[in-house]
Amino acid sequence: MRSIQSYGELQAEIAQLNLDCERAFQNGTVDDPNCMTQERLIENVKYMNGRAELNAEFAAALQLATVYFGPQTIKAAEEYAGVGAWWEAEHRYARNLLQAMQDELQHFE
Repeated sequence: MRSIQSYGELQAEIAQLNLDCERAFQNGTVDDPNCMTQERLIENVKYMNGRAELNAEFAAALQLATVYFGPQTIKAAEEYAGVGAWWEAEHRYARNLLQAMQDELQHFE
């Protein structure tokens, strides 16, 4: 399986698969396990778009934390960003980030 390098390529590949599968459905020759109904395909695209939005929000939140806070927060944000699948990361990364932000806010009291 080849790697897909951009969102546009992914959408083009999904569209082509959809066309191929639609033709196979019409001919009654569907044997490809990748073929799915139009409804299922739309549901999958919605899921992928939702996940992309969450990833963008997470990245933006970490970036803003490194802009508005100091070195402790920057270190904690870098560690959190480095785990890869942030939604599966141990809770300690989020706790460490929030604790660093709280500690640095104490300087403004």
